[in-house]
Amino acid sequence: MALVDLVKDARLVSKSPDADVRGLTADFVLRRVRRLVELNPADADPARRGDITAAATRTLADFIARDLPKVQAAAEEMWRRVSADAAHLPIDPVTQRKRGTKRPTSTLKAARAQRRRLVRSIAFQAAAHDITLADPGGFDRLHRICDRRLRVVERMVYDVGRPGQRAWNLAQIESHRGGPWPDGYERLFEYPRIPASLFARTCRPDSTFRCSAPMQEWGYPPGDIYLHAAVRANPPARASWRRQEYELDFVAGAGMNAVTAVQKLFEPSSDFLARNLMMCDHTIHALHLEALVFAMTKRGRGSAWLDAEVAANGARWLRVHVPFGKPERYLAGPGESLFFEHVSVRQGDLQVGDHLIVYNHPAYAATTAGVWRLENAVVVQTFPELLMQGHGSAVLNQGAMWKAMIKYFRDELAEHRAAVDGLARIERFGPNTLVVNQTQFLGSGMRVDIVRDDASEALLAADRQIVSVSGRIVRYSGASVSAQPRHRLRRARGTLFDDRKEAIDGNTFRLARRTPPATSQYDGGHQRADWFLIWRAQEEEEAIRKDAARAAFVKAHHLVEYTREQESGKATTIGWFPLWLPATKGGSPVRRNGRIASTDPVEVQLRNVAGWTWFFDPNPAKRDLVPVIRPREL
Repeated sequence: MALVDLVKDARLVSKSPDADVRGLTADFVLRRVRRLVELNPADADPARRGDITAAATRTLADFIARDLPKVQAAAEEMWRRVSADAAHLPIDPVTQRKRGTKRPTSTLKAARAQRRRLVRSIAFQAAAHDITLADPGGFDRLHRICDRRLRVVERMVYDVGRPGQRAWNLAQIESHRGGPWPDGYERLFEYPRIPASLFARTCRPDSTFRCSAPMQEWGYPPGDIYLHAAVRANPPARASWRRQEYELDFVAGAGMNAVTAVQKLFEPSSDFLARNLMMCDHTIHALHLEALVFAMTKRGRGSAWLDAEVAANGARWLRVHVPFGKPERYLAGPGESLFFEHVSVRQGDLQVGDHLIVYNHPAYAATTAGVWRLENAVVVQTFPELLMQGHGSAVLNQGAMWKAMIKYFRDELAEHRAAVDGLARIERFGPNTLVVNQTQFLGSGMRVDIVRDDASEALLAADRQIVSVSGRIVRYSGASVSAQPRHRLRRARGTLFDDRKEAIDGNTFRLARRTPPATSQYDGGHQRADWFLIWRAQEEEEAIRKDAARAAFVKAHHLVEYTREQESGKATTIGWFPLWLPATKGGSPVRRNGRIASTDPVEVQLRNVAGWTWFFDPNPAKRDLVPVIRPREL
């Protein structure tokens, strides 16, 4: 029997006038059947994946009909407890606006309705997985789950999500280079980056592209649109969170206990510099810790319990790090089952408050300056549709999340193609200066060539460094050159690999011409299609290269190929992603005199992105499995 037919059973799906109750009940029926089949695989229909046998239908329907009244009662009891609890986050619109949320509710009534839906969702979904939570004896456990999941979701939606337009004041920034930098909000977490369009001049970088004091913690890589700093905790908590490369370790004995150190991370500030500067994985890890502390503290546990766990488990057990990373033992990490669990679930069994990762295209990881290689996100709603939100992102459904992510990759690809085709046309030469037609892809510190603006690309000047860009005037260092305006700027070119492939080093990306012009299958100006975005492959990618079937699958779906190249006498696996592909007519490339004579830019589509992992699993049954981190209540 098809599972969806069960929701038509009048005994199961409530006829309540409350649309949320009807929808959550139908969702519970499907989740509960999947859980029962998981516990008893013999009930699964072998002929139709995901459905149940006719023989099992009546029995499972009877189980669910018996349990539904107590599940509905448990959900209402959870709402009674939560709605009467003043310790939960303020959800009034005034506070929301201060935090800069992009999902404000216009009235307190609307905010409470949204909270009620979340609590009901959490209760229904938790009971679908473990029906004992709906028994009166399980209410306290269910309440703790509600507290922790609701806390993470509302922190994300109201305190961590994307702000609106920031009210930066350039005069304030330039006169207070070391802060404060107010932006019109009172927020908790920011990414450790600031827009170069506002802060580049204030930075005053040295020859290593580090900003001068008092901005010495910030750097400005050539051509980047951001200034970057290392992750760090906010000033009230900083002494208790020591930075060790990419993680922040709790420091016992630094003046505050572990519970207080976690709570201090959640002090808002109107000054950007006085907030936590953390990446998406750090931020959601911190949300996990604070939600746990919130649930334990309000139940009279005080602070000693966490100090005792830190003492028993050793240094670095309490840290803010990458909870989806290597299987190390630390609180909420993949090697520690205390208070949290790491599981893989079907997409349809995601629960409100689950922590997951949404991945961009695997080739985007090659661009280290890319701000959305992946997104650690929280499931902030499952009914009436699945919605997710990450650090600094809007609330998005699955399709919108991936579209937003791959837009970043598309923008990067446009810049890479400009690096090959030409960054700007030169309109006038002057002493170490150029007037160009546009400066979209130009920036201080960039190394460029000046070449003839035709297919020959005859070289006039090689490897000049841009000193400044002002309006359409570009200043460069090195010997000055002059010529007629029929020239353009392109990225400086060098060579890579032992066979001396022509290459472009963009600092944060590398491009290489895979086939030299003499042996190219492309005609004339379309030899640009011989240029690829390249990167050194990771261990997983090397395994793909060795598996011919998997490599063909990845090429077909992701457009990525892997080869072995010699670098300084050593074999290295290199990933290749095309910037252009042949234009086709009738399914075949357009040719002239035997060579491909038409090309189109590669546009990444949703079909090229796996989403829950970097790479599609060749087994379709595994493609909707989502690794998640969720609260664990014993």
